[in-house]
Amino acid sequence: MVKGREKIRVGIISYDLSEPRGGTKLALSLGNQLKAAGCEVAISCVKENIKDFEDFFGEKYDFKIYRAKRTFLSNRLVHYTALWNHREPTLGLIEEFKPHIVIEIGGIITSLMPAVQKGIPTIYYCTMPVSRYADVNIYKVNLLSKLQLKFFSLFENYLINRIDRVIAMCQFTERLIKQMWDKKIIIINPPTKISTFKQRGKKGRVILSVCRYDAAYQLDKLIETFRRISKENKLYELHLTAELSEKDKEYYEKLKASINPKERIYLHKNLSFDELLRLYNKAEIFWYTSFTHFGYIFVEAQASGIPVVAFKRMGGAEEIVVNGKSGFLVDDFDELYEKTKILINNRSLWQKMSKAARENSERFSMEVFRERFVDVIEEVLKRHAS
Repeated sequence: MVKGREKIRVGIISYDLSEPRGGTKLALSLGNQLKAAGCEVAISCVKENIKDFEDFFGEKYDFKIYRAKRTFLSNRLVHYTALWNHREPTLGLIEEFKPHIVIEIGGIITSLMPAVQKGIPTIYYCTMPVSRYADVNIYKVNLLSKLQLKFFSLFENYLINRIDRVIAMCQFTERLIKQMWDKKIIIINPPTKISTFKQRGKKGRVILSVCRYDAAYQLDKLIETFRRISKENKLYELHLTAELSEKDKEYYEKLKASINPKERIYLHKNLSFDELLRLYNKAEIFWYTSFTHFGYIFVEAQASGIPVVAFKRMGGAEEIVVNGKSGFLVDDFDELYEKTKILINNRSLWQKMSKAARENSERFSMEVFRERFVDVIEEVLKRHAS
């Protein structure tokens, strides 16, 4: 770390750590990796429930947490009220923990306002700029939310040139940032503990998709595609797994009702990390048919030796999957079917792709992530010290 300092105190800001989502995992992984690099770490957030996620994410967490005691419209107007809701816990982190540097992780840039005002070095680790959420989100965004996001862009434009370093989590985020601001940025992809997903045991005739039970994922069409596969090869099973939220229950029940009990189609919900790991170990092929701007699941699947067949969506699949080597990128369900048939019928090709998938996953290891982030922190602190 930076010469002259025994330990660097890093404050991490993340809005919502109350649900086991990708952003939650990223914030907590960053904290753990910075601790492994010798930093002291504290986290500021509005909502938090991280101890319940240790089994789900397969990690242990031990951070000082600064959480909002009171929130204002936190569930309905999250973007508009972010500055209000973040201010109390962030000021607590700054005044008590006294960080040498503060990192916002997510996209709610206003949470960095107190640190910027106090002259503390800052890093904006952006998963997606909040003001672009309505433009690229696969879910419906109502008019009120769109107006909020337009208003929010004023804060983004004010703060972006007052922040020391901007990091994009992926190529998709990098493109969004470049469309908005003339700002030097680098990409640091989220990490995966590759060794955790090392193959244990024998593969089965399993096609796996880790998704959401939401109509945007077109799981009904995915199931129909599997039925086409089953007509030619009855040995295969399809396993779909997701966290089941309250708003997704109706679609989940509709899917469940459409499946004949004799079909080898299984809908899993709220699996533990160990249960998901067992599915990764058994699966031979991984399917994904929706947009994600990054996607841990592509890395996890490849680390488990699973060739990925995923839709092209200008997002994570195109950045993580090497088309024709560690998997296939396809345009539609017909092509998904055709490429899957190739993998099923050509075992030597499957073995070659499985090996390539494991090798490709190493690009996203914890060690690579930690080294790159530490380099950026050192660069920012040196610049401030000079």
